[in-house]
Amino acid sequence: MKNFILLVLFIALPLGLIACTEKNKGESIAQDDVKQVVWNQLKTEDKERIDGTWKDAMVSKITLREDMMSLVEDKSYAGKEVYLINFPTMDNFEPNHMVVYADLENYDFIGYGLVE
Repeated sequence: MKNFILLVLFIALPLGLIACTEKNKGESIAQDDVKQVVWNQLKTEDKERIDGTWKDAMVSKITLREDMMSLVEDKSYAGKEVYLINFPTMDNFEPNHMVVYADLENYDFIGYGLVE
């Protein structure tokens, strides 16, 4: 019985680790995709402000509230989950980053976020 339990653990543990690794790879690829697609939608002057390229951005998901949407024209995104892409900028003042919102499904640029 002890050998059987060890055998099950010996097989199950590596499979679990592989599954977790594959999930993280998928999330990483999706984040790279959204960063690159949104980068391609930015104005040239915005790209010139960014310190680096799309690879230097950070991606997270947030639920947009109305108080966060003063620079967003399409108010239908209020209360919906979207991507928040945070690009570092070369600005010599604080805050020195640019926040951009994108649609979860098609990565369409929604608008700019306020920075603190």
